Amino acid sequence: MNRNKKAFILLSTYLVILFAPKNNKPQYSINDNYEYHSKKEFASYSNGKVYISNDSIIKRLYDYESNNIYIIDQRGISNPNMEICYSHNINTLKEKKEIISILLEYEKKYPSNWDRTYNSMLNEWIIHNICYKLGIKIDHSISVDLDNADENTYKLIKKS
Repeated sequence: MNRNKKAFILLSTYLVILFAPKNNKPQYSINDNYEYHSKKEFASYSNGKVYISNDSIIKRLYDYESNNIYIIDQRGISNPNMEICYSHNINTLKEKKEIISILLEYEKKYPSNWDRTYNSMLNEWIIHNICYKLGIKIDHSISVDLDNADENTYKLIKKS
């Protein structure tokens, strides 16, 4: 498939997703017993648990067989980042919205210099998934890294 055709498919798919009805409200719950950088889940979403911790803990917890979400908290580095591991597996808009809402709750509970908006994170994640499905930079698009440097790149499209 040539680059122009891939770009057209990518753009078309994004526009369909962008303008699709948005009636799926995020549903999630925060674990009140969570301890910062622990092995406990931070929250639950409609299809499993959400673990947020440092790289070494996430690597020990990761279960390829589950629907759980594993997020590496790298907010303490020079370009603060939250990496959603294997985000290409999460394909519903509802689940993406739930997980992004959970990330924003996490940031409220444990403030840092990480500064991303809901819409920019959703846009970036959708683009990553499309790129993965089209075979574009698979090693990069398999997971979404929501770092501060990408905020301006993905906030261009505003939700009405």
